[in-house]
Amino acid sequence: MACAFLPACSIRADARLKRGLVQYEQNTLRRLQIAELGILEAIDRVCRENGIMYFIDSGTVLGARRHGGFIPWDDDIDLGMPRDDFERFLEVAPRLWESGFA
Repeated sequence: MACAFLPACSIRADARLKRGLVQYEQNTLRRLQIAELGILEAIDRVCRENGIMYFIDSGTVLGARRHGGFIPWDDDIDLGMPRDDFERFLEVAPRLWESGFA
């Protein structure tokens, strides 16, 4: 079965599917991680320019600390913000990001 959001990945109908794991084709996961890093850099820029506090969390912290980047099989970014900062982020981010981010 192909993923609608990422055509180059496939989900195997076995125990991995039951655990919610996605098996990516060669280099697809790395390209996804590089794209996510660009998103994280944009979030960081917006937050720094506007005094908004955020923090990386969960697997993103583990990957940064243990692997010096992403956990090799991780396919997401985990972030957190205090509620007030999140509300401010929602106000300023759309005006500051270049086109291409939704």
